[in-house]
Amino acid sequence: MSTASWHWSVEPALADHPEGHGFVVASYIGIASRVGVPDFSLFGVLLQTNTGQLEYVLMRTLRADIEDQAIQTVADAISELGLEVAGSLDGHSPDSAGDQSVVIKGPGDSGEVSLQIHGITVATPERVAALLRNRRRPHRKGQVDLLVADALPETSRKLLEAQGWAWIDRRGEMDLRAPGVFIRATIRPQPRDSAPRPTQPIRGIAGVSWALALLMNPQNPPGVRATARDANLSPSTISTAKQQLQDAALSRDDNTPVIPELFWALADVWSPQRVALASLPDPEMFTPQELAVTSDVAASLHAAPVPILADQPPDLYVSSQADLRRLQARFGNESNWPDRACSAAVAPTPLALHTATAHQGSFGVVHAVVAALDLAKDRVRGAEILQNWHPNDFDRVW
Repeated sequence: MSTASWHWSVEPALADHPEGHGFVVASYIGIASRVGVPDFSLFGVLLQTNTGQLEYVLMRTLRADIEDQAIQTVADAISELGLEVAGSLDGHSPDSAGDQSVVIKGPGDSGEVSLQIHGITVATPERVAALLRNRRRPHRKGQVDLLVADALPETSRKLLEAQGWAWIDRRGEMDLRAPGVFIRATIRPQPRDSAPRPTQPIRGIAGVSWALALLMNPQNPPGVRATARDANLSPSTISTAKQQLQDAALSRDDNTPVIPELFWALADVWSPQRVALASLPDPEMFTPQELAVTSDVAASLHAAPVPILADQPPDLYVSSQADLRRLQARFGNESNWPDRACSAAVAPTPLALHTATAHQGSFGVVHAVVAALDLAKDRVRGAEILQNWHPNDFDRVW
């Protein structure tokens, strides 16, 4: 794995950032920096603050790599649509100051369109809004900004379109509006090349348990022994998980989590394996610590803006593989997923059920952060729901 080290002086505006506590906070996996450099994706960060310098050890995709791939994506999409690239793709013309630009010929006699290319990974509405705010370079006459992203939720698309930006969703959609050119097309999916991932900072049940414990109590983090007891794990494994999060700059010395970076890092490894059940268990037969509802239904009960149908199959958590097998034996497996009465999975950590609460006439309900993590697995629909979820009874950590 190749790495690169950069040394930057700490700008006062960054050093005083409320999420940084004196240092620039960068995400570890898949989410870009949140500190005023919205086009950078920084991974595997070693921070030194006592000298006023920051050392970044970059272990994944740098901005240049992302934008180089974005330019190629644009070129491929333009070619697929039968248009012609008329300008250089290298972004290094004498007057470009390093801009990543593409000039295309419009259909017929519509002339040429200059595109300023921007590439990012996860285009959440927050990141897109930050990119729009930080767009400072003067436009060339008639130039159009175009954003290429791995996935573009509808909310992010609307933000871009309102500012006159074009966009490409690598999953296979493109929107470009310029004088003489109007393109809204389905194109060939072009997933971005993935660089090697650094060592995962959230590892195993202990890592998931410690990260979840911090997110559920961000202002008053629990102790190592209390978390180990609630998760049925040894204190030593939780202590190791604690150190790994601090080494990755996902939690601070006082164990408060770096938000929202820790949430999204945990979402990356939150992987329940669901099975479809043919019949719905009777809620009265189980305590909240034995069987609890999560995902959309639980989020709705925590006042998330999630539309729930009356007959929507709930997603349930059980505490162990043995409990899951008993559910399958008693309520049957459903081979056709759309026909399921419900789905069930072993919770990624015992804390998911330990913190579940009773709900009259229904299953136990997981903590809101657990429900949010399940929603976050869908980085488009789930991201939109999380964007609009402003809870009153717990800390928003995403």
